[in-house]
Amino acid sequence: NFAALVGAACPDRSAAEEPSKFEDPGSRVERAIAMPSLSRALRFSLAVLSICKAADTDDHIGVTSDQLRKVHAIIDKDGNGKVSMQEIMAFTSHMNKLVSAKDVGTVLPHMDTDKDGRLSVKEVLANLESWEEEGKDAAYKAEQMALERKKFKAADVDGDGFLNESEMVSFFHPSTHEPVLDIAVKENFAQRDVDGDGKLSFKEFWALGQDGDDTETSAAEHVDFLKLDEDADGFISYGEFKKWESGVFHAEDAMGKLFDLADIDGDEHVTVDELVGAREQLGENDAYYHVLEWVEHHEL
Repeated sequence: NFAALVGAACPDRSAAEEPSKFEDPGSRVERAIAMPSLSRALRFSLAVLSICKAADTDDHIGVTSDQLRKVHAIIDKDGNGKVSMQEIMAFTSHMNKLVSAKDVGTVLPHMDTDKDGRLSVKEVLANLESWEEEGKDAAYKAEQMALERKKFKAADVDGDGFLNESEMVSFFHPSTHEPVLDIAVKENFAQRDVDGDGKLSFKEFWALGQDGDDTETSAAEHVDFLKLDEDADGFISYGEFKKWESGVFHAEDAMGKLFDLADIDGDEHVTVDELVGAREQLGENDAYYHVLEWVEHHEL
């Protein structure tokens, strides 16, 4: 019930009282949750937050022109009044690390059972056991435990057998630390590569056709596969798969669409006026959730 959800998240607002200000909230939540470059909890929070923000405006966007101007100024490191795709992707990566670090701060109190400000492998595995999926056998559980131990070791840069807060960011958000990311990606790639040929077919990539699974695929899934298949060989290589798992593919795709929308003069740069001019259409773009995240983090 989205009216109840919004009411709980935004106590000063009510979707039931002002239905016109909550345009298609279900779509917003679904699109936000589908973005692997953000943690699931953060994605859901941002989706609900976007509904609340939209309720405080008259145009359903939730990000003001002034906030967009401030965001543009932060991204525009060289101060030339416009941002390139390279600048905005570098900023996206930077913000991913900052937000991930903040996210870890909310996790630590619940997992740090001995309250020493760090996590042992025992504490990490105990938390994993509490998330055990129904219907999974002992072998699957053992594999997951082994994977978490490998990730823990890779994240434990100083080798003291514990994760400090910086190392926790690497462990819980592999995209911020290459060694942990490689371990996670290799495991996921191997699970999908059913025939062991070192590449993923369309069915393998989407984990289809296994155990008699005849699930239909959407047009969007076909489009994503074609975009991700950069060498157009009909398969997804390990490198291409890594871009998907790390969230780089999704960030590039979202920002590419933003540039298509905002770069009116086609000079491959977006000025502050061009960004503000695209505000009305921003809510229809996945880049919206990144922008909202940046606005909230910097308290603009």
